[in-house]
Amino acid sequence: MCREALSIRHWHPGYRAGLAGPLITLAVILVAGCSGKATERRTPLATADTLGNGIPRAIVPALSPWIAMWQSAIRGFDVDSLKSGGRRPALGDGYVQPAGNLNPQAPEESATFEVLSAVSPGGRYKLVFDWYQEIDEDAGGINIGGEPDSAPLLIDLRLERSNQFETSGTMGGYHWGCWIDSTRFALAGWAEEGASGDTLYGILGIYSLADSTETRYFTRAVSKDSYDDYYAAWRAWVIGRYRIWKNARPKA
Repeated sequence: MCREALSIRHWHPGYRAGLAGPLITLAVILVAGCSGKATERRTPLATADTLGNGIPRAIVPALSPWIAMWQSAIRGFDVDSLKSGGRRPALGDGYVQPAGNLNPQAPEESATFEVLSAVSPGGRYKLVFDWYQEIDEDAGGINIGGEPDSAPLLIDLRLERSNQFETSGTMGGYHWGCWIDSTRFALAGWAEEGASGDTLYGILGIYSLADSTETRYFTRAVSKDSYDDYYAAWRAWVIGRYRIWKNARPKA
């Protein structure tokens, strides 16, 4: 007798209300010959090609800069340390306007749009991790600051249109991102756990333009002191990118 495919769906409540969703669907396919031949067991691709938390193994190298930052705060941290918060609709309810409305005017704004950004393969889209930030120099030092709130932009360079698709208040923010392929990107940030601000955790979202969804993952919560170690690593990463960008600019 032939056996049916068995589908097992897990659910995880996430760290915030409204983030509940399917964590991962594992398909275990048992193929038995109806003719009475020996059963053949095959490893399903969905299991072989993903980590236990559902993150595709193929995208792990792209996440390495952000993982390295969190290793400064959490010993032994790696991609498979992340916990899934499920999948949700995304990108559809943002503030859309002509990209020309957001052309940087001041040098510190230009630095933000170039340093805290990533362009998609093929060059159609530009992801700005947090356009509320400003990066400038003062007395030989490099300052990273800006508005207390935080918001990323997805700019369609072909259609000349921008989408502020997320916004965070003062209890969280966006720090880092990368493109996985021409229609998927990662955006990472942080948030406070509770109102006291004594513990914080990291957030990683994997966004898909094809179906307008985000799959969200979380680090475990850490103390403020440990978070400061992560923040120092992030700041060093930003400063390094700023110096590369500045040195590549035409001299006045």
